[in-house]
Amino acid sequence: MVTKSLAAEHKYLTEVPIPGGLRLSSTYEGMAHFAGTGPIGKTCAECGFYKLWKGEKPPKVDAEPIRRVCLEFQRMTHRRSTLTVPSNVPACKYFSERPE
Repeated sequence: MVTKSLAAEHKYLTEVPIPGGLRLSSTYEGMAHFAGTGPIGKTCAECGFYKLWKGEKPPKVDAEPIRRVCLEFQRMTHRRSTLTVPSNVPACKYFSERPE
């Protein structure tokens, strides 16, 4: 299932300036919070809530983005989600450093 940017689907939402010049269009369905509200320079792929398959390593920053689910979004909504988020999206406020 391919998810769309929130701005594409919900045109009634107001654009609010986010530090770093990010926009609502950076946020995808399936994220725990708005993109760019987490640590500057961090992405979903670096987050401990970004589900990787067993033994899979997080992708390099310049690599082709992969799509995985956000476990924090699933916990907050109390349901299993098939909404996937690209790995190169700026981190949200629930960012948690991935343990080594």
